[in-house]
Amino acid sequence: MKKLCLIFAVCSMFFAVSCGGSQEAENNVDSDILPDDSVDENTDSINNEFSDDDNEHSDDIENISDHSDSQDQSDEDSDTTEEDDEDIDSTPAAQTQYNSPYGSVSFDFTGYVGAAGYTPGCENDFLFSGTYGNNSTSILPEDLTSTLECAYQTSDDFFSEDIRGKYIFIKKQFITVSAGYYYDNPLISFSIPVELAAKEGVHDINYSYKDNVVLLISDVDWDAGVAKGAGECIHAFAEGEIEITKGFIDGENEFSFRGEATLYNPLNYKGDNISATPSLSDFLIGAVGTDKICDPID
Repeated sequence: MKKLCLIFAVCSMFFAVSCGGSQEAENNVDSDILPDDSVDENTDSINNEFSDDDNEHSDDIENISDHSDSQDQSDEDSDTTEEDDEDIDSTPAAQTQYNSPYGSVSFDFTGYVGAAGYTPGCENDFLFSGTYGNNSTSILPEDLTSTLECAYQTSDDFFSEDIRGKYIFIKKQFITVSAGYYYDNPLISFSIPVELAAKEGVHDINYSYKDNVVLLISDVDWDAGVAKGAGECIHAFAEGEIEITKGFIDGENEFSFRGEATLYNPLNYKGDNISATPSLSDFLIGAVGTDKICDPID
């Protein structure tokens, strides 16, 4: 009986050991197959590393893009600067030497207009005063002794073909001591289309000669006379208004007008260089003989 109990006890122990080893093995297998917390932590770490790398590369790309944009903007700024420099460089240096406006004048004429092809009427009452240049120099010479005011109709070939037409041409010439009691500069000249001269009332004065009055201040080569081609240079043209108080009637030839105007040098007309404008340069060459600009009057 004791032997039977001993055998039963040994068998029970063997069965218990066997069952315990099997459960441990099963637990070990489950542990190897199913991910535990340490695996999750490793996965998160790897993902974070890749995420950080992506962010770093993304930042690098953005930095490169920012650098590219900055470079493009720099290039644009450089191009703009170069264009601005070109604009500055293209401004004639001479343009800044002339004030704008370049003076002002007032005038009052009453007289007789000589017929075309005949001796001009030079016994006229022509009051003219004003200043020109950068320092408001008087247009009337200091040593002025007398003046000659002549008015006449132009002949068909008086002006060049480009501006040919019927004009009343009025000039005021100064005679001075310094010129040896001879004509001296500047020369004051009005060119008025005959059709316009017949219309009493207020009209424009500017450099567009076809439908307006043109008033010029110029220098002349007096040794060559006042004939076409004798002009040396142009000081200024006028912009303003003229009031014709006695309209010109061919055959009667009496004429009177008055007005005021502002002077501009062609190189600086309200900030613009208009010296090559055809409506001005053609007239200067045709009526005065040159479109050359005089040196500044300081």
